[in-house]
Amino acid sequence: MHFPRMLKAAALPLLLLLTVALPTFAQLDVGSYQLEQDGITVGQIFVPERDPEDCTYREYWYLHEGYVYPSRSNGVGFTLEADAEATTQSVEEFLAEVEAKNPGGRLVIVDSTEIRQGC
Repeated sequence: MHFPRMLKAAALPLLLLLTVALPTFAQLDVGSYQLEQDGITVGQIFVPERDPEDCTYREYWYLHEGYVYPSRSNGVGFTLEADAEATTQSVEEFLAEVEAKNPGGRLVIVDSTEIRQGC
């Protein structure tokens, strides 16, 4: 058995993945997004402007009544698309728009902290 060779072979893809992934910052870029399940819009996401050097930021997810939390057991997933038509400039404007169009939904606030040099 060639354990050291197997270990090197297993480590190479991980190192390549880290090399590609490390320069990436943030979960979502600034802007608005549509959340869809089975071709139906089930939510919107808004990420307000921030300084690119910020180590923490916030995303606002508004989930409609029909949104199903994805899991392996229920087989439900979702797609995320940038909303090219969105003109929202503030959190207040975003919340007013989505609540008016989709009453009964729920707001999920995602606070993110990046761990990288300078943070």
